[in-house]
Amino acid sequence: MDTITYRPATLEDVAFIASAVLAGVGYEYWDGKAMSEDIPINYERMRDLICTAENTLYSYRNAVIAECEGRIAACMISYSGDNYLEYRENVSTAMGWDSVPEEFGTEVEPGEYYLDTLAAHPDFRGRGIGAGLLKKTAEDHKDENPCLIVETGHDKVIELYESLGFCKTGIHVSLFGTDYMKMYYRPDGRK
Repeated sequence: MDTITYRPATLEDVAFIASAVLAGVGYEYWDGKAMSEDIPINYERMRDLICTAENTLYSYRNAVIAECEGRIAACMISYSGDNYLEYRENVSTAMGWDSVPEEFGTEVEPGEYYLDTLAAHPDFRGRGIGAGLLKKTAEDHKDENPCLIVETGHDKVIELYESLGFCKTGIHVSLFGTDYMKMYYRPDGRK
């Protein structure tokens, strides 16, 4: 069994965090090279302006790192919904957009703690490191109403989240034209 250690991210981790953000939206950029074609998000801007800032959704301050075998294996980005709109606007400004694109939708509400992005380096996938990091983060914030969203119809992912203590809801959000269901961390089974 792998020995996994968890720690808060630091400024030295922003390259990995930026890669995690891109992976979270389906674009692979690891170890300084693109593994996906046509990445529409500028990696350097994400790394240098968004992940290093203290008041954006994807700030290093909102990240927890899982280490294994002396390397960063995975990253979880999460934050309070209380600052969501302000921090989302700061991301938009740093990206050089005139305004927040309508496709962004609203993933989290005040009074919720949003588990936004979870990504594991390709060398560490399939070993349960991401699931462990998700469970640890949810448990660390269990009194803050932790939640996440999952694309409707991804039954295997929904089953995994349920096995970690998340419960399905009837709450749906639309992001970038895709329907997502909100799930709340309720290890005791309450709704």
